[in-house]
Amino acid sequence: MLEENIEMTKQLFFALCLIILLPLAKINAFSVVFQVFQNDRNSDLILETTQLLSQGLLDSFFDFGCVACDAPASVFSSEQQSQELVEKVLVESAESFMDYLVVIRIDYEREKLQNPEAAQLAGIKNISWKAIEVLQNEVAGEGSMKPSLSKGKNKAENIREVSRFATAMAKEIKKGLNK
Repeated sequence: MLEENIEMTKQLFFALCLIILLPLAKINAFSVVFQVFQNDRNSDLILETTQLLSQGLLDSFFDFGCVACDAPASVFSSEQQSQELVEKVLVESAESFMDYLVVIRIDYEREKLQNPEAAQLAGIKNISWKAIEVLQNEVAGEGSMKPSLSKGKNKAENIREVSRFATAMAKEIKKGLNK
């Protein structure tokens, strides 16, 4: 009889916790789609740094408890083509019931890239972002960051440096969303 009361008390406590905590969890959770543009007029290839930054943003937002995905990264060709792509991703995001579309533009300075194909922050001039509330199609936040120039390091250190920068950028983006 005592064991049945203890078990019933545990179940009641668990149910009460769910009733209280689940709504709180939903308050902080939201979904986000990333669209990354690489502004590098010297190449049509997506650089490893761009790919690592995109993956780092996804990982960070997942760690924040958000649903996160990305549209394929694109090379910035013109404002009109970029805007058309953003509009397409915005429609797809609305159809998927996503909360935010975050458009990221990475501006490279090719002459500062030590090895264009390798992961490195050295060749990035600036990274800007704009978050759009999908259903309202309104800007929810925007900003930019400029990474500090890295010194010649080995590949593993460069990858860690890019990942740390992506995490810092994710925190800034999230802060800008006021979530």
